[in-house]
Amino acid sequence: VPVRIDAQRLDVDTLRIHVLFGSRKFLEGLLEDVLKRTYARLADHTLMFTVDSWAENWRKSDARPRRAINSVVLDGDIRQRLLDDAQAFFVKRSWYASMGIPWRRGYLLYGPPGTGKTSVAFALAGELHLNLCWLSLTNPKLNDQTISMLLQKTPARSLILIEDVDAFFASRQKQDERIAVSFSGLLNALDGVAAQEGRIIFLTTNHRELLDAALIRPGRIDVDCKLDLASHEQIASMFLRFHPDQKNAISALVATMPERVLSPAQIQQVLLAHSNFADAIAALRALAR
Repeated sequence: VPVRIDAQRLDVDTLRIHVLFGSRKFLEGLLEDVLKRTYARLADHTLMFTVDSWAENWRKSDARPRRAINSVVLDGDIRQRLLDDAQAFFVKRSWYASMGIPWRRGYLLYGPPGTGKTSVAFALAGELHLNLCWLSLTNPKLNDQTISMLLQKTPARSLILIEDVDAFFASRQKQDERIAVSFSGLLNALDGVAAQEGRIIFLTTNHRELLDAALIRPGRIDVDCKLDLASHEQIASMFLRFHPDQKNAISALVATMPERVLSPAQIQQVLLAHSNFADAIAALRALAR
C-alpha cells in the first residue's frame, strides 16, 4: 500500500499520513507497530520534559538512558535514604487519603556547586521510572497563572526539578529581571489547593541560607538534605570506580588527603583527564593545595 508521511516541526510535532487505497485497519496496524517500537526503544530511558514556547504545556525534549542511583557517589546513607523515602511515598497514596494529607512530596538538596544535586534528581527519576520535568522560572512567558497550570498537568509519575532556586528568589526578592512569577505565585503553585497530587518536586540551591523560610517550611519541603564537598569516603569511591585494581594505593591516598576541599565534580574531572593512576593522584594533590 503506497504511504506518504509528511513531518512538520513547529513547537509541537505534526505527522500527516496519507494512504492510497488503504483501509482503516491497515492504518491502525501501522500505528500500533510504530507505538510498540517506540516504547520498546524508550523502555530503558528517562523521558525529559520542558515547558513549551507558550508556557502552556509540557513537551518532551529528550530521552536519556536511565541512570542507576548507585552511580551517584554520596556520603554515608544519603543516597539510600532519598531512594527509600521516594519509594515509600509512591506506595502510600491510600494512607495520605485516609489522613487527609495532600499526596505530594517536596525535597530540597543544598550545598556547594558540583556536589551532585542535579545528578541525584536525574538518577532518582531513572531508578523509580519517573519522567523528569525541568522548570526554569526565567522563562518570560511563565507567570503566576501559567506556572500554576503547568504544575497541575505534569505527566503522570513525574519528578519536577527546579534548580538553583536561590538564583530566582532570595528572601522573597526577585534575583533576575526576566522572572514574571511572584514569590506568592510560586508558593501557591507548589502546594496550593489546585496543586497536582502524586508527584514529587526537587528544589536545589547552593545557598540555603538565602531562601525564605516560607519556601522550605514543612509541608512544602519534607526532606532537607545537604550534599557537601567530598569526604574521604567519596574520594575513595570515585577513585575505585576508575581504578578498581588500586585499592591499597587509594586507601593510602585518602589517608593523606584533606576532606571537604574538592567537589565530586572536580575529582571526576581529574579522573577523566588523567587515565594514568599516578598522574591522577598528582593532579588531585595539586588541585587540593
